[in-house]
Amino acid sequence: ARPPAEIFRRRREQVLLAGLVHHPFLLDECAEDLGRVNLSDPKLDKLRQELLKITAREAGLDVEGLARHLMEHGFADVLQGLRGPEIVRVHGPFTRSDAPGEEARAGVRQALAFLLGRSVDDASGDAAAAGAGERMDGPL
Repeated sequence: ARPPAEIFRRRREQVLLAGLVHHPFLLDECAEDLGRVNLSDPKLDKLRQELLKITAREAGLDVEGLARHLMEHGFADVLQGLRGPEIVRVHGPFTRSDAPGEEARAGVRQALAFLLGRSVDDASGDAAAAGAGERMDGPL
């Protein structure tokens, strides 16, 4: 069995990527921090790298266009895992594609802050990000 801290970190990694995949408008905003994050799971890290590549090449991708690109580049199994109910309903409701943009922004920034070892305020400078803590600090 993996230690709880390792499980918690992996879940944050999944929530971060699920939020970005379902809200690709955040990729431009978060690219710099996303480039500094070290993900523990090699499959998730490959997805992170692909998200950075596609963001650099194509601005303004929508959810469908990004999903199609990722599927064509061999990420179908990883995407399936990020769409599971444990991620979308339990740990990161903001990752749902129908979640409000500000809620998604706050959740993604909080996940980034955690993975970078910073406070939410340092990562975002946005009071809305601090309000997302109730969800992210819950069942994770």
